Amino acid sequence: MRLALALLSCAIACGGDAASPPWEARPDTTWVAARFEEYFEELVLEDSATRQRGILEGESGYRFSRKARLQLAYVARRPGTLRVVVESRSGGESARSWSQAITTGSGTMVLGSFARDLYQLHAFVSRNRIAAIPFASE
Repeated sequence: MRLALALLSCAIACGGDAASPPWEARPDTTWVAARFEEYFEELVLEDSATRQRGILEGESGYRFSRKARLQLAYVARRPGTLRVVVESRSGGESARSWSQAITTGSGTMVLGSFARDLYQLHAFVSRNRIAAIPFASE
């Protein structure tokens, strides 16, 4: 009983579930969210070949062909480290993550192709989640 209470207390104090996987595998959304405008003017998911955004379809998010090689295009207001975690919303494919240093101005982060599924992209700067973009690969 004491062990269970100690684990529960630790989970509450740490702001997450004691059984949660590490940050690299699944982002902890309890961190304080930073204001998007502090870091970016624009942050969009697009097809790297055509530079076209997917078609927005309600809660499914942006729809892309599963053959499309996706990239995150941005216009940064200041330098930092951009970290992206993409996880399946259906429990299929496990989470994938990328990280790269960014400078002020325009740039891209290539993410690649995704199997047919529903996904959630989480973007972080300085361990603060600044965006969540739902998308589907069909």
